[in-house]
Amino acid sequence: MNGAIAMDCLFAKTAKGYTEVDTKADGLPLVLRRLLIFVNGKRDLKELATLPRVDDLHKALLELEQGGYITRVPLDAPPPAAFAAATAMPIPAATPTPAPATDGFRPCRWPTTHCTSSRRAISWSIP
Repeated sequence: MNGAIAMDCLFAKTAKGYTEVDTKADGLPLVLRRLLIFVNGKRDLKELATLPRVDDLHKALLELEQGGYITRVPLDAPPPAAFAAATAMPIPAATPTPAPATDGFRPCRWPTTHCTSSRRAISWSIP
């Protein structure tokens, strides 16, 4: 963890970084918090530099790294376990479609609206 940031590395949140994003427990300054949220283990320095209101990106990244909120990840490394676990989304199970009724009954329509030229009324009907 030296002062120079190589162009061939990425930054990913640590467990402490994810906790800070969720709870705001350490009260990071707004600029550092926004940068921490933007760090995802996939964005390179060029993408991180597009974040507005970050005057000194290198200094801010070093501050987050020294605070234990982010860690350096080589470009060819797989994402850290904390990142993989936090971004894993469960796939919802398919909801089975109910089979149509075969007993001769059809669903009721409650209520139905009948419109005439003279009045508008709601009536209850059973087909």
